[in-house]
Amino acid sequence: MKIKLLHDLDDFDGCLQIFEDYQIKEINEENILYFNLKAYCPAKLDIFQEAHKIIDEVIIKAKKDELKACFLDSKGEFYQLANDYQNAIIFYNKSLEYKQDPPYTFQEETLKKLKECQKQLE
Repeated sequence: MKIKLLHDLDDFDGCLQIFEDYQIKEINEENILYFNLKAYCPAKLDIFQEAHKIIDEVIIKAKKDELKACFLDSKGEFYQLANDYQNAIIFYNKSLEYKQDPPYTFQEETLKKLKECQKQLE
């Protein structure tokens, strides 16, 4: 989908415009991952309040543990981007509370980001 391509190309305004053009407003199981990408767009543009508003909705709508863990990681990353390391640590830890054996693929990255934030607070 165009949204992922624009996001991957760091065209965050273009990514947000797709949501407007196609009037994609309702989060459901089919598009929930795209809303995670949508939340990253304002975060990457330093509009953190909007990013948190979107990701909070996404977290509420997520039904699967893996998705909840992924979206909590995203929220942690938004705090990290804003240099709010204490809140980033809180949400990375919440993400890691969703355990599976073997761990979810992204959780290794979550651990790295958690350690980076902890170093920033030393």
